[in-house]
Amino acid sequence: MDGLPDNIDGATDANASSGMAQSQQKAPQFPDAGVGSADLSGHGFAGGYEARRSRFEHVPPETVAFDELIDADGALRQHWLAFVSMVDDLGPDELDRRLEQARRLVHDNGVTHNIYGDPHGLDRPWSLDFVPLLIPQTTWQTVESGLRQRARLLEAILQDLYGPQRLIREDLLPPTLLYSNPAYLRPCARDLDPEDSYDAGDPTARFLYLYAADIGRTPDGQYTVIADRTQAPSGAGYTLENRIVLSRTLPGPFVDCHVIRLASFFQQLRNSLVRGVKGDQPRVVLLSPGPYNETYFEHAYLARYLGYTLAEGGDLTVRNDRVYLKTLGGLQPVDVILRRVDDDFSDPVELRGDSFLGVPGLLEASRRGHVIIANAIGAGLAQTPALLAYLPRICRALLAEDLQMPSVPTWWCGDPVSLSEVISRLPELVIKPAFASRHSDPTFCRLLSRDQLNELRGRILARPQDYVAQQHLSLSTAPSASITEPEPRAVLTRCFLAATQDGYAMMPGGLTRTGPSVSSAVVSLQHGGASKDTWILGDKPVEHRTLLTESTGPIRLYRGGGELPSRVADNLFWLGRYVERAEAMTRLLRATLFREHDQSGVDANSAIRALHESALDRLSLEQPLRRGGSLIELSLNPTIAGSIAHSISRSYDLARTLRDRVSIDTWRVLQTAFEELEPLDPTLTESSEPQIALLNNLVMHLSAFGGLAIDSMTRGQGWRFLDLGRRIERAQQTTSLVKILLSSERDNEASVLEALLDAADSAITYRRRYLTTLHPAAVCDLILADESNPRSIAYQIACIEQHIVELPQDATHPSRRVDRLLNTRLLTTLRLLNMEAEVAVVDRKRPRLSGLLGDVEVDLRTVSDRIGQAYFAMAMVSRQLTGVHLGPNEDGE
Repeated sequence: MDGLPDNIDGATDANASSGMAQSQQKAPQFPDAGVGSADLSGHGFAGGYEARRSRFEHVPPETVAFDELIDADGALRQHWLAFVSMVDDLGPDELDRRLEQARRLVHDNGVTHNIYGDPHGLDRPWSLDFVPLLIPQTTWQTVESGLRQRARLLEAILQDLYGPQRLIREDLLPPTLLYSNPAYLRPCARDLDPEDSYDAGDPTARFLYLYAADIGRTPDGQYTVIADRTQAPSGAGYTLENRIVLSRTLPGPFVDCHVIRLASFFQQLRNSLVRGVKGDQPRVVLLSPGPYNETYFEHAYLARYLGYTLAEGGDLTVRNDRVYLKTLGGLQPVDVILRRVDDDFSDPVELRGDSFLGVPGLLEASRRGHVIIANAIGAGLAQTPALLAYLPRICRALLAEDLQMPSVPTWWCGDPVSLSEVISRLPELVIKPAFASRHSDPTFCRLLSRDQLNELRGRILARPQDYVAQQHLSLSTAPSASITEPEPRAVLTRCFLAATQDGYAMMPGGLTRTGPSVSSAVVSLQHGGASKDTWILGDKPVEHRTLLTESTGPIRLYRGGGELPSRVADNLFWLGRYVERAEAMTRLLRATLFREHDQSGVDANSAIRALHESALDRLSLEQPLRRGGSLIELSLNPTIAGSIAHSISRSYDLARTLRDRVSIDTWRVLQTAFEELEPLDPTLTESSEPQIALLNNLVMHLSAFGGLAIDSMTRGQGWRFLDLGRRIERAQQTTSLVKILLSSERDNEASVLEALLDAADSAITYRRRYLTTLHPAAVCDLILADESNPRSIAYQIACIEQHIVELPQDATHPSRRVDRLLNTRLLTTLRLLNMEAEVAVVDRKRPRLSGLLGDVEVDLRTVSDRIGQAYFAMAMVSRQLTGVHLGPNEDGE
């Protein structure tokens, strides 16, 4: 996948000679690249605003870089005047408030990215610069024209290299750049006659449905392409999220500056994907590598926004050369795959055999035209860095046009003339692998010592075909960082184009990234850079647009919520279990602390010992550890299975994998609970008041999760598995609690009964029925057998019974029949209990109650296992293969 955190530092001297492997072409002229601030009259949004001193104004740095905000005379450029004036009018205090609002929106929406190899790189908060990059529409139209041509060119190159290979036969491209390139996937070659031509009207034959280009400005204000992204371009979802946050934070400037909306681009992308599919409701899935991918947030975000099913490789299967989605209700045909898995990982049968991210047989299904894959497998070939050196002459050969948008000057060292120039100019160049690599950074020769330069020179001369050289590019700068003290920082913009019936349409905006500091010319999110929203400024008010279109014709009503993949059902089931486990343990610990620090003088020692025993029983501890550390320390230790911190951490991990399924409110509840414990205050164990305050907050957040599940989720299969997990876990936790506290008669048993009611959240109901009389039979009846009590075991089992009846049934599946038989028997047993006899004491023991609860524990565990075997078997296999294990085995179940 074409990830975001790329280190970019391109060329500095756009007019330098580039040797045999670098053809020159005249760059298009951009209207906003001139010097000075133009007359405001007739410039749409800028009319009526006067130029004046602003906190945005600064002395341009003494570099050759183009300044997006300030011209050479130190005046604001015309298209910034309106924005700067409106933002200045807000005042410093209001700007600070708006800045904090933007940060809070990013945090609350859970916008994150991951960084491979960084121990702190998982769920790294997304960094959004408060100041957008402003570009006039007239300038953008020139950029759009150049990139639309470039997208057509790269499509034609892919069609040729995987087809007749005219470029090789006519010496327009060295054969080594194709046949030695790991990105050239021979199984993707198409059997085309040299005289055949690519049919642009056939969507199933297309390679590029989504194309992205990283562009920057040279010191003279002209745009140049630094890198092409053709494999599975990332960033469109982050661009949309940036736009949503900034339009809410700066609604006035956003509207008054006539910023062009993004929704039309995503509508065009959606239309492009289904253009070649027959039927009125094609099934589209977004194929993701999973939650540990660096841009997984975007995968989930786009799937939800576009209305697609988010799938992983294990969710799909190929039968008879057709792709199917594995759901609880059976196999569902897939028409289109929006692919975010790297080319060579997409099919372990014909490509990388060690890949667990792809779908076996996917390439053959695509080859036969039974599924559309966007982008087509093999499209990554076109983003080979060495290809940049040959694009001008290839463009003239394939399109009969001159290349409109130049690339950063590039030399492929496999060409002898280019190699000679690279060696002679090595200290001023950037060296990159000739073929794209996942784990290679560019080498900035200006930063190397003499010995390091000599060592690099030796490596290049030993294998020149493996390297390309590029000139440094002094990227343009734009105001960044703090809104009250803007600083000029290097910027780079990723532009996105979607295929249309007659070419490509470009997003009116893009994902702009900034350098980490004023002095840094490297644009990298990995090293402290930030992202910007990119505002394309129209010359008239912009019509509001949405991805949801109004239809005046008849529509087929549909109340389904989409078929549920077994992996998703498994994750929802365990999300419910872990949240319920965390809540039960939190209530138990709170009841314990209340009694340990009670100042009323009531003897609660028996209750405290019983609660301690129950809490320790829930923690997966080695016997020696039970004697060390306080109960609060053990319960808040995330490395101990069964602890509050461990269960909340697991819940958070599962919610991450379900971002396309859980609501924003649900995500925020779990995120807040997780952040209550990350990082944990080291002084917490010193005083009871902050401990109880923390537990109260956790109970509130975890209870809110249950409330959202009840009131906000439609009663589809997703909700059913989530609630099944909650009910099974609550029944098991309550059974364990009653068994430990009441299996034996204890001293001062009234205090134990009261503690049991408190921990089981049933004290108010009991007091309303029995006032102050505490009796084991009455307590057990309320907590075990009362189906009107939503905390009772019987209530949970009745809910489980109802869910099992509504699950997809297979009369030939024996374990599904056992599920229901076990559950029905269990519920019947509880309904027929003689509670007085069950709680009878024999030699200070309650043998019947202990035996009953032991049977309940076994039956609940069996029901849970049967559900897993019947519905989650494929998900469990997938987890074992990928090394991601979130299921029951970690807790010994």
